[in-house]
Amino acid sequence: MNITSMDADKIANTKIYDIVKEPTRKSKKNVLIFSVMLLLYLKTSLRPSEINSIGIKFTSETQNTVLWLLFSFMIYYLISFLIYAITDFINWKLNYFSKIRDSVSEKKNESATYQIAY
Repeated sequence: MNITSMDADKIANTKIYDIVKEPTRKSKKNVLIFSVMLLLYLKTSLRPSEINSIGIKFTSETQNTVLWLLFSFMIYYLISFLIYAITDFINWKLNYFSKIRDSVSEKKNESATYQIAY
């Protein structure tokens, strides 16, 4: 397959398509943050006992509540990340195949025009 100068110009002028959109990146960042917080909470002895600025004291029951809240937030952001990622992938795939289809139909039109001309 030979690349003509016209094809090379198309390749050079093609805009790079960003697969992952901003909401997907934000969800991924939040999943990572809550995962690290959850791991620190579970694997180390970093458990809040008191927040002086607000005046909150944590008992063992409320520490379990904090654990479940962290876990709930992580699951929520994980599900939202998966939904955004799947949507971005489907949009990328549709865009990819439409460009291929357009390229093939363009080649067919060029060859049909070439055959009619001669």
